[in-house]
Amino acid sequence: MYVDHFQLRVRSFTHCPATGFFTPNAAVETAIARIRQTLLARDSVAIVTGGPGVGKSALVAAAIGTLEKQTIVAHI
Repeated sequence: MYVDHFQLRVRSFTHCPATGFFTPNAAVETAIARIRQTLLARDSVAIVTGGPGVGKSALVAAAIGTLEKQTIVAHI
C-alpha cells in the first residue's frame, strides 16, 4: 500500500474529511466561525462551495466538531 511505500504516518486519501490536516490560520478560523454561526441560527441552510480537493468537507466537519453534542446537523 502507498502508506508503507511512501512511509506515511496515516492514510492520506480516504472518504472521510481530514480535519486533522488543517493549518491554523485566520482564513480557516473565520470560515469555521461563520459556518458555526450559520449552523446555530434557527432554520438555517449553509452552502459551502469550492473546487475539488480544497477542503470543503473538512471545513464543515471541523465546524460541526465545535458544536455541542445535542446540536442536530444534517450534512448532505
